[in-house]
Amino acid sequence: MKEHHLQLNLAKTEFLVFPATPTLQHDFTIQLEQATQHLVQALVISRPDYCNALLAGLPSCTIKPLQLIQNAAARLVFNEPKRAHVTPLFITLHWVPVAARIKFKTLMLAYKTATGSAPAYLHSLLPIYTSS
Repeated sequence: MKEHHLQLNLAKTEFLVFPATPTLQHDFTIQLEQATQHLVQALVISRPDYCNALLAGLPSCTIKPLQLIQNAAARLVFNEPKRAHVTPLFITLHWVPVAARIKFKTLMLAYKTATGSAPAYLHSLLPIYTSS
């Protein structure tokens, strides 16, 4: 953690242990790899993903800060340095870049609207093109 300039704040960090056998000394090692991925996906990735279809068609300079957040989240999960490439991390995590997520969400919404599986108010807003 120190190599990434992260430190625990001992005034705010709590650790509660309920041992199976009560002894005075314990040697703890905590593995957070899978837990970190779930926490990052639930608390970080879900925020920029919420209503991201509203960002469709905006310039890339608007989407870049969201991409930087996703890149940092992927590096956090794997404890990689700031300059590490994120493409292999995205592949391992099965994540798609932000611009592709926006396009996918927009296309999925249009598909569901066209097939009738979206809410009815969306179906009335999207006229289906049929060739004559």
